[in-house]
Amino acid sequence: MPSPKPVYSPKFETKEKECACSHHDFPVFLPEEEELLEENAQLHRQVGVLERKYCVVKDQLKAAWGTLGFYENPFPFLALPREIRDQIYLYGLTAPQPINPSPNILEEDPYVPTKPGCPELCLASKQVYYEANAILYAKTTFVFQDSEDMVDFFDRIGRRNTALIQSISIAINFTPMVDGRAQPSDWVNALSKSGLRRVCKMRITGERVGAGEFEHMRIDSDLAYTIKDIFGRDREVKPRLSLTLKGFRKNEHKKFPDHWKIVMEQWYEANEASNRREEWEDWCESEDGSCGDSDGGASSIWDGSDSDWL
Repeated sequence: MPSPKPVYSPKFETKEKECACSHHDFPVFLPEEEELLEENAQLHRQVGVLERKYCVVKDQLKAAWGTLGFYENPFPFLALPREIRDQIYLYGLTAPQPINPSPNILEEDPYVPTKPGCPELCLASKQVYYEANAILYAKTTFVFQDSEDMVDFFDRIGRRNTALIQSISIAINFTPMVDGRAQPSDWVNALSKSGLRRVCKMRITGERVGAGEFEHMRIDSDLAYTIKDIFGRDREVKPRLSLTLKGFRKNEHKKFPDHWKIVMEQWYEANEASNRREEWEDWCESEDGSCGDSDGGASSIWDGSDSDWL
């Protein structure tokens, strides 16, 4: 009996050299997607290479266990020389820029660190605690925007650690009743009662409303005396004392000893205002310039504020 002929469905009928399935079964990728797929494939290959290298190193370490004996008797951290431990503390506990330990949440700058990189290192043991703190507080510059924040921070870390601090930066408000910022008298009181003993570097930033008034800020006698007292307190080694003043008059450095390293800085707005004033004076002194009040326009630019810039 002859075998029956197979019955083919029309949808499976194909032409020669053509795919039996619909072209919709194949995904179509955009050029960007194809690049991502290629990068993904490269990453998979790199992971495979690293995995093979890891397995080789792991096998070599296992083979060396019996001869080295390192993993059976771990080398203790405190057995390292003190110089090496100090370098580890320096790397793990210090920041490349000053640290603000009491930031204002509303004004917090994400690029300004609020703590060192690895403060947990200080909790490893009692000996590590004392060694690490000596590096942490001596090699870090602490920034304070308010005197109360500074006092609170010193209370938290204790007088022993406060005495280790060598560099601080404070911001003094010279405009009364502005957002509660500490005024010069507040800083005088806080600094004089602090446990700072080894400060050899200080930065003081003067803040005041009105860009044209920045150069008029002065350091009063009480604040100058307090700064000298902080720098003059007992310390084992007396390096060259460094004081940076930003936003103050140019001759304020004369209130401090000549052997100090004093750096004078100014706000950008104040420099711009000073440059505009110098340009105005040059124009007045020129042959074509006139500072008279005949037209009512030229002299009104400064509005009688020339005396403030003396």
